[in-house]
Amino acid sequence: MSDATTAPDNFHSTAFDDTDWDEIPVPGNWEMNGYGRVRYADSGIPAGPSPLIDHTQNPTGSYRRSFDLPADWAGMGVILHFGSIGSAMQLWVNGEDVGYSEGSKVPTEFDITDYLQPGRNLIAARVWRWSDGSYLEDVDFLRMSGIDRDVTLRALAPVHVADVFARAGLSEDLSAGELDITVDLANTGGANRSGVLAQLRAPDGTIVHSHAETVNVPTQGTTVTWSETLPNALPWTAETPSL
Repeated sequence: MSDATTAPDNFHSTAFDDTDWDEIPVPGNWEMNGYGRVRYADSGIPAGPSPLIDHTQNPTGSYRRSFDLPADWAGMGVILHFGSIGSAMQLWVNGEDVGYSEGSKVPTEFDITDYLQPGRNLIAARVWRWSDGSYLEDVDFLRMSGIDRDVTLRALAPVHVADVFARAGLSEDLSAGELDITVDLANTGGANRSGVLAQLRAPDGTIVHSHAETVNVPTQGTTVTWSETLPNALPWTAETPSL
């Protein structure tokens, strides 16, 4: 642990020697693992007046983690997901600058496909406790820092589901269910035909509705939508929370 002015230079290089570094659990807050202390403030942050940060008073963590890229991920897109970082982070993969993120209560994702190599890979991240984003989080809570939610890698086929939204409701007379589904499909360079399958199951696991179709997915992606009316739907209420 250091401040922003004394954090080790070039720590993100693949040639950097980290054998004498301590290990810390991820996810995990620094302050709960013996580095620094929790700060409580109902307003303002103890790092200088807005919008300036006193970097001599800005605890900074440097992280390095190596992993082996699975052989069956070849040709797939790879997304690196951080569930939460407090409060800002710069990311490198194999010594290459990938990007920056800030916002301690929101997830952030990086497409690291072009930075990876077969076999062993290095992820390096520098995390600052305070950033200008901290002033936007000027609320009444305990201030802790670090990588405090899960970090995951996700492999995506060239044609994949980018987003999905299901809206369920009832007909005006409450006798039937109405289901509207929207699926956004992305194409990062693969074959442009893909199958889409959606199933609705009753609480006992029985499939009560199924929809399947083959879709042409251009490189800019496409959206698939469909609507169904389902008789004898079981409406959700607080007394009968049927899912």
